[in-house]
Amino acid sequence: MKEQIKSISFDDKIYYYKVTESTSKTSKARINKGELEIIFSKNLDQKKREVFIKESIEELKETWMRHYHKPLKSYKNTFSYFGKIVAFRPASKFWPVLVLYDVETNEILFSHPDLLLTIDQNGNYLNEQNQVKIAKWLKSELFVFLEQTQRKLEKKLGIDFYDLFVRDKVGTWGTNHVSKKAIYYNFHLHIFNKEIIEAVVLHELAHHFYHGHGTDFYDFVVQHCPNYKKIADELNLD
Repeated sequence: MKEQIKSISFDDKIYYYKVTESTSKTSKARINKGELEIIFSKNLDQKKREVFIKESIEELKETWMRHYHKPLKSYKNTFSYFGKIVAFRPASKFWPVLVLYDVETNEILFSHPDLLLTIDQNGNYLNEQNQVKIAKWLKSELFVFLEQTQRKLEKKLGIDFYDLFVRDKVGTWGTNHVSKKAIYYNFHLHIFNKEIIEAVVLHELAHHFYHGHGTDFYDFVVQHCPNYKKIADELNLD
């Protein structure tokens, strides 16, 4: 069975998850790069699968929601922004500028006068056009922070400037093409706090000196980021 994206309605919410099948006798669930992955045993019937999914969501929900970035697919107004769960809305039906606020405190973080949301005659703003605008804005916000962080670390480490790009990558948080002096970062880094993103930038710049992930590489990274091991475990970094 190929990997599939599926959804389930649970606790009045729609959850998206990846599902694959395994020849193993046991099913398992995990959070991998911000996604909920369900790996079913082929012997598990449909009813038991549904129970397993709901139990997995309950067990992993806190960790998953910290990293969750699928609202851009489900037309919800919440998403992860540098480690915080935030929501967006228009200032009003007649003044549709983007307003961003903290979901936990309801505190308005800022409004964006240059980003106008699309609102229909019923006042609805949860639509594809706005999801595209939010994703584009998130990418620009991430790029600015990555560029600032990378330039600061390049100067500290004595490295000539590398070009940097933000893309919808699969499987890696970043890739350093040393010969091209270019680093490609995963768009979904925006779900993490800035300390974690800084560690990813450091990881990629370390490949300027070390091409593999040997002892010297890790000693170098830990020297400049003492909390690196904990961060690497969270991100599944090699």
